[in-house]
Amino acid sequence: LPDFLRSLDEQTFDHSTVEVVLVDDGSTDSSAEIIDAWAAETDYLATVIHQANAGQSEARNVGLDQAVGEWVSFPDPDDILDADYLSSVHSNLRTENVTLVATHLFDFWEAKDEIRDSHPLRFRFRGGTQLVDIDRFPRNIQLSAASAFFRRGRLETAEIRFDARIRPVFEDAHFVQRYLLASPLRLVAFDDEAKYLYRRRADGSSTLQTSGVDARRYTDVLRFGLLDLLERADRAGQVPRWLQNVILYDLFWVLRSEESLAPKTGHLSAATADEFVELMMRIRRLINTEAIEAFDIIHVSLTQRETMLHGFSGGNWSWDMVQAEEFDEKRNLVKLRYHFTGALPEENLAFRGLEASPMYAKTRSIRYLGHPLLHERILWVSARGTITLRLNGCDVPIEDSPPAPKRFVLRPVRSQRLAAKKAAAKKASRRAAVSPRLTTDDRLTSALANSARCRRKFDSAWVFMDRADQAGDNAEHLFRYVRTHHPECNAWFVVKKGSADWNRLTAEGIGNLIDYGSRQWKALCLNAELIVSSHIDVDVISPFTLGNGLKPKWEYVFLQHGVTKDDISAWLNSKRPRLVVTTTEPEHRSIVGNGSSYILSAKDTAMTGMPRYDRLARLDDEIGQARESTITIMPTWRKDLVTAINSLSEPSEQLELFRRSQWWQQWSALIHSSELNTVAQRHGLRVRFMPHPGVEQYIEAGDLPEHVELVRHSTHDFQTT
Repeated sequence: LPDFLRSLDEQTFDHSTVEVVLVDDGSTDSSAEIIDAWAAETDYLATVIHQANAGQSEARNVGLDQAVGEWVSFPDPDDILDADYLSSVHSNLRTENVTLVATHLFDFWEAKDEIRDSHPLRFRFRGGTQLVDIDRFPRNIQLSAASAFFRRGRLETAEIRFDARIRPVFEDAHFVQRYLLASPLRLVAFDDEAKYLYRRRADGSSTLQTSGVDARRYTDVLRFGLLDLLERADRAGQVPRWLQNVILYDLFWVLRSEESLAPKTGHLSAATADEFVELMMRIRRLINTEAIEAFDIIHVSLTQRETMLHGFSGGNWSWDMVQAEEFDEKRNLVKLRYHFTGALPEENLAFRGLEASPMYAKTRSIRYLGHPLLHERILWVSARGTITLRLNGCDVPIEDSPPAPKRFVLRPVRSQRLAAKKAAAKKASRRAAVSPRLTTDDRLTSALANSARCRRKFDSAWVFMDRADQAGDNAEHLFRYVRTHHPECNAWFVVKKGSADWNRLTAEGIGNLIDYGSRQWKALCLNAELIVSSHIDVDVISPFTLGNGLKPKWEYVFLQHGVTKDDISAWLNSKRPRLVVTTTEPEHRSIVGNGSSYILSAKDTAMTGMPRYDRLARLDDEIGQARESTITIMPTWRKDLVTAINSLSEPSEQLELFRRSQWWQQWSALIHSSELNTVAQRHGLRVRFMPHPGVEQYIEAGDLPEHVELVRHSTHDFQTT
């Protein structure tokens, strides 16, 4: 709030011609005192209204009822206006017939004190300030009321106010579109010089940042926001393309979030999900197929577009072709796939002209809020002969690529790319003819990896690895088993030299250890056939690329490091492992079964249990009656928390953010609870706390009560600790 008020004070425009209405919507902090003090001293015509909390929409409406100016805007009081903001806007307000002025919204990333022109709609300002008829150029949509200026008289005449039922988001967009629908002309001035700094809070607490977990985002927003706009326009005779683009822009963000690695809707009720799908089907009926096919304001994946086109339409649909997507050279199998909605098409597969069945088959479901709205059919077929396929009695072409999105518009920038592409191809050809510039280390690594001795030593090697600086997980235990029972396998284990586990394994006399990060390790990676790991993050499966383009070409086996309970298909599908190991029947079925979200089938998944469990069984037998009674508290991490911490550069700020996080506050409360201590003492139990490696550096023994022992993955064997 002080930052916002300071930005008002610093405006270069004549303050005496501006009215400022400040609405204190039942604040519980010092906001009321701050705005009262500011209003008493400012040279603006300032009005302060104090009211019981009623929400953002009602607060804005109260302010709008108070306003008397010709033009009105609704900046949020945690944002910042550039010093020349009002001066630049005023020059556009005087433009004849202008309907609305939209200012240039920049992202202000609070954590890094950094301003970036990164908003997805920034293309509207690419040509500088310009006046746009959005009926002619419907891609130029405006959703924010905070960064726009409206004719107050038109708002009054059309009785347009913010709808308090639309929460937690889209109330701005609803207000803006109602205003535009009520305007006889729709000339929008996109003001490139008026800079509006939208605050992205470091703690992720802004309405936009937290809206994805709110059930109303999938019900009230659709019913009172999107559907209301479409029905209003439809009753008037036509839904304009710019309004359809606004609706699609909002909905594709929802579908994109559902396809992310960490969708935020898993906690929503079945009733909420059902209502979402019902509303989406009603919305779909009011949007033209051409508008969905042509939408290109933000990137839309093939599955998102197909779900919008067909998943919410109901009925049966499928590709009119099949894609040959992948070839398994070792097994001489080819993967065919196609998408469909509704009933599975009748398949007739022919191999060398004879009816045949696939070696492996699976139907993968692509879900949104838990509803399987689109399906992918996966067939693994022998590649030793000619293959043909009929769907629902019709021959279908087998192509190398999936269906391409339709492009209805040829813009100048695309035309220019044609020439640029040709020039780039020539440049790449000339560059290829020049020997790459290698660092000394890359040159020595290449020479070592290509040497006859190294090729023999690492021929068909299997590389086992847990973490770069830690062993002890499934990879170590499977490595030990392979070394003992399959000496014919060229197995190597990778861990950082000097780490506790390197020293432990060396002391035990374990052979074939390789120092992670060393030149010998790189030579191993460049010659190896497989990486077998309990992790398959990028630093494991694609750890480096030399200056000459050389990088590991291995396949990878994911041993997992826990039993998969939740749907992690968005992440795992992107990795495309050769094999995934599962432990329990429900887990295995959730991955390979028809209707699951995974592309993995029985071809790529084996239910073997975890290698480290074998050692646990042996340890249990050895302990016998001497086992201790212990409570071990061993929570997993939270990706959002670690991402937020890593966005900060100062260790002190990282530590402060961690200590303020809900994750630490809740676990700390449990550890310090008197109930836990009482139970432990009553039953003679030890209590130990073992934080996840991703956050253990922020926790010290002094953060725990005396009766709770702190143990770490980095210094303890978590199977025996």
